[in-house]
Amino acid sequence: VVGFEAANSFVKVFTRGRQAVYANTITELGQESFSKVLETTERNANTVYTVNGKSYNVGLTHKYRTSSGTDIERYKSEMYLIESLIAISQVVDDGETITVATGIPADHYHAKGTAKQYINAALVGTHTILVNGNELTFTIKEVVVILQPLASYFYALVNELGTADDSMIERIENTETLIIDIGFGTTDLAYCLGYNLHNFDVVTDSMKTVYEKVAQQLKADAAAKNVKLATAKIKLLDLEKQIREKKYFTYANKRYDVMGTYEKALKETASNIIADVRSSTGLDQFTTIIFTGGGSKSMAAYIENELKDPATDNLPENIFFIDSKAAQMANVKGYFVYTNYLR
Repeated sequence: VVGFEAANSFVKVFTRGRQAVYANTITELGQESFSKVLETTERNANTVYTVNGKSYNVGLTHKYRTSSGTDIERYKSEMYLIESLIAISQVVDDGETITVATGIPADHYHAKGTAKQYINAALVGTHTILVNGNELTFTIKEVVVILQPLASYFYALVNELGTADDSMIERIENTETLIIDIGFGTTDLAYCLGYNLHNFDVVTDSMKTVYEKVAQQLKADAAAKNVKLATAKIKLLDLEKQIREKKYFTYANKRYDVMGTYEKALKETASNIIADVRSSTGLDQFTTIIFTGGGSKSMAAYIENELKDPATDNLPENIFFIDSKAAQMANVKGYFVYTNYLR
């Protein structure tokens, strides 16, 4: 079983003993490539993948293409197929036959039948790609598709080794649980009663909102100073990467300090997400509230401030965060867990 996600920001893939995560970008190579000249720490940035006669690098945040978007038709696109096959190729061996498990966001789950049909039509079958010129063939016999935040729910109950968290299982049985999955493109909600999904919803703000706020402020400040950045198109994945790795942003060899703006945007977005969740579902009726997704890691301190009891300065006992080191990979591990152990 391989759990994977070609989402609106990052590709994530997991099977026991192997995993990968990188920006969901595809860069088609030119007539000749000199990528080995570059020193890079980006995973797979210098690996050449050839799919249907065309060669690509993945994970680069300049001059890229991506299937990312809100339209359910993305699952029918050639770009989604290429992203998916390259992702899966990272963790399979030549000649292997696998079951693939993936997830879709809440705004696509309303049409889950159509989404599942598109994804299965794209992925089921035998595929051959070249990885640095070496042929790799694998067969996908089945694709399992679930709601993204449900995957973190499963991962909170059972880990990738199949070991159950008995205290969490006892807590969740016959009680109401809310899962809040803060991703790059969306924040998805799932409401469960025991082991049954009762409803799901989507909140407008996400980590994309944070980076849009930072980009807007950068351009506004640049316009006031009449510098080039004022009219530039700032790619949000590049902005995310620079903030994460360098704690500042560079454009045209000029450095911009952005951390103050970034922290302010995180605080505002966390506050808006909590306000929208309170408006949508309330919080008090849930025995368990689980925060997951890469955004929950980035916003954790501000979310906690929103939810702390002002009298005690403590978080309510029903609030749980997926461990910060695991938050970004929780969904793909959950796809693996569900398909391997729970269905």
